[in-house]
Amino acid sequence: MNFDFTLINEFISFIIFFYFSSFYIFPIILNIINDNNINNFKNKSFIKFNQTIENKLNNYLIKKEILIKKNNNFFIKNINNFFLKKKQDFLNFIILEKKNILNKISIIFKLKKEYLIKNFFFNLKLSIIKSFNNIYNEILNYNNEFIINYE
Repeated sequence: MNFDFTLINEFISFIIFFYFSSFYIFPIILNIINDNNINNFKNKSFIKFNQTIENKLNNYLIKKEILIKKNNNFFIKNINNFFLKKKQDFLNFIILEKKNILNKISIIFKLKKEYLIKNFFFNLKLSIIKSFNNIYNEILNYNNEFIINYE
């Protein structure tokens, strides 16, 4: 009985390549990125991200404001003040979360030892999850306050 070992060979070669690239090639790439002006790298990667978040947030809040103006002319001044304050608080909150993530990423990029690369991915995942969790909680609080004040 003849066995075809091509799948096994491909799987083993993939595992070897993955191990080699994750422990030897990836740290070299990180060192190169870290050596080549990390500020430009961060700016290029986060400018578009911030613009899209701010545009989506502004569009969402503007749509909500227009709907409330159409429905309620009596409470228009109170609601506008409320939304402006909440919008500013929410934008400030997102900016603070962005600064926290950038600080954590910059601290992690400054470390050049290979055994800390695993901690980099873990800390990055945790910080992103925490920030999105905070943003989600802010959105929930925002909606709950709107429902309470709307009634």
